[in-house]
Amino acid sequence: MKLVFVSFDFPNNRCGPAVSFSRLLPVLKARGHEVHALVFADHRDVPSGILQDRGVVCRFFPWSATTRKKVKWILRWLITIKPDAFIPNSTVAGFYAARWARAAGIPTIGCYRANDEFHTRVVRDFVFGPAIWALSGLVCVSEKFANTMRSLGATPTQINVIPSGVPIPSTCCDQDDEIRIAYSGRLQQEQKRISETVDALISSIKVGLCSKVALFGDGPERGAIQSRIDSVGLGERIILGGQYLPVKFNKSYANTMSLLCFRIMKGFQVPLWTVWQVDLCRSPLK
Repeated sequence: MKLVFVSFDFPNNRCGPAVSFSRLLPVLKARGHEVHALVFADHRDVPSGILQDRGVVCRFFPWSATTRKKVKWILRWLITIKPDAFIPNSTVAGFYAARWARAAGIPTIGCYRANDEFHTRVVRDFVFGPAIWALSGLVCVSEKFANTMRSLGATPTQINVIPSGVPIPSTCCDQDDEIRIAYSGRLQQEQKRISETVDALISSIKVGLCSKVALFGDGPERGAIQSRIDSVGLGERIILGGQYLPVKFNKSYANTMSLLCFRIMKGFQVPLWTVWQVDLCRSPLK
């Protein structure tokens, strides 16, 4: 199949959609699909650039351009490529361009990644708005999101669930007596409940459920988290690893027995302590 994806990028971009983009597209290429990426970026030194080394055809257009110009640029490439499916992902220009792509018989697929104001307006305008603007399909990253969408009423858009994928390394860590945990995600309170997460990790170490913890990511709460760790004297056992490229990150978490990767806004409702008990005592990664 010929697939055209749309995304935006900027230097040192480590946000969830960008990481998913860098993982998914090369896998689709490796499975025999012809994959094209239309990327909005004001700099060429962006993470999307490495996709070209993995066989993905990338084309760039200024992020600072107007939406009208972006839509016209997308449509010109759709005419040239003639894809079997068009995935505007989470880009406004892509959603607008989807109208004409669908009219030309090309299925259009959008992504619903968070219940924030941006995605709420996307759903209002391109799923439950006028039928002429409706996407062919909407992919939600959690069942909770999909159920919420289905409860909003009738729509010509098909709603499905595809969680963001995380590659599992082919090798595992040494299965000794020590349990080590890696957390992956932004150090942010609203989406990640990072304060409660760190407190639970501290408790896990204090009661002997695990020996060491590594936090991969960055965000506005980094200073507060470092102070919290220092205040309980666990600086040598809880490490802030910072932002990592996906490849480097995969090598780093191979030394841990459990990987924690969740988002409160995507439907995570289980008490944190329950997660530690189940994940640590019953099902370490092997």
